[in-house]
Amino acid sequence: MPMCSMQWEGDASVVNAVIGSLGSRSQPFECSRWSTHAVKHGHKLARLSYCPAEHSAYVKSQMPAHELQSHGGIANAPPRYYLFKGDRPARILWRDASQTYLSPDEMILLSSEDSMTIAFHYEYESQVLIFDTGMLDALFPSYHKIIGKKLDFTPAMKRIAGHIFSAVSNAFEAGLFEVLGDGFCHSMLSILRHAEPSFADSGCNSLNEKLMNLRCGELKTFIERRVCDPELNLAMIADHFDLSRRYIQQIFASTGTTPTQFIEQVRLKFAAELIQKERDRSITDIAFSSGFNSSSYFSTRFRLRFGKTPRAYRHDRNGK
Repeated sequence: MPMCSMQWEGDASVVNAVIGSLGSRSQPFECSRWSTHAVKHGHKLARLSYCPAEHSAYVKSQMPAHELQSHGGIANAPPRYYLFKGDRPARILWRDASQTYLSPDEMILLSSEDSMTIAFHYEYESQVLIFDTGMLDALFPSYHKIIGKKLDFTPAMKRIAGHIFSAVSNAFEAGLFEVLGDGFCHSMLSILRHAEPSFADSGCNSLNEKLMNLRCGELKTFIERRVCDPELNLAMIADHFDLSRRYIQQIFASTGTTPTQFIEQVRLKFAAELIQKERDRSITDIAFSSGFNSSSYFSTRFRLRFGKTPRAYRHDRNGK
């Protein structure tokens, strides 16, 4: 472990006890309160490596999928500011119910005073630069315009910001962040002064919604190919795609349904096709071949879906 750094390792459900206290040497006290919970079953370790400089700090993390909620700042504690960059997608839900979607390596400046929920639906690694208020006031007085907004850079500026993060990581690993950290943060603030806040987080044309639609198509194809499997359920889908159940539910919610409802719709459609094509096959056999575990439950759901019993449906379609 690099000299001057501190390392925390434990269950992700209690990492909230650490986050609010991470700050520079001049501001080592707790400035905000957080809570967290895992979005996948099982307990997975969270790892934080941290080093303070005089007016800044640096945090590297390896985290399981989880949701992290900030409850805002603490009275009489000056705020801190977090420049976040992660290697997997994330979603931020703000107090006013608006949302911000982050793609891998996109940067955002967050304030310890803001209430928010940050959802990470994959295991991820992140880097965070922490700034004291005084540093921002002195070097970037207009920083408030970019707080809570994704940051748009020119291609050249984006490359330079990435190089600074790489240099910070190298200094940290060499045990030099305590000495060099404030200088790197000065350089990063010079870049942030040229960043433009992005408001492209809502609307069906956003990149993240397109990615969500693509993932939804993958999930639906998986379900359609396994319609005959009576064990097909949300847990199986989550395990296959290594996604949290909550995230899968959110994907389907964007289409106005749930995973369970979609599975049933696919099974009923498949069963209706078998009833029409395989005239000599029993309704009970078709029910089980379509993934249902009960012929009576199948008949009830079929009637609700098509307005008639399976036998009446076969008669109307085939004339017998």
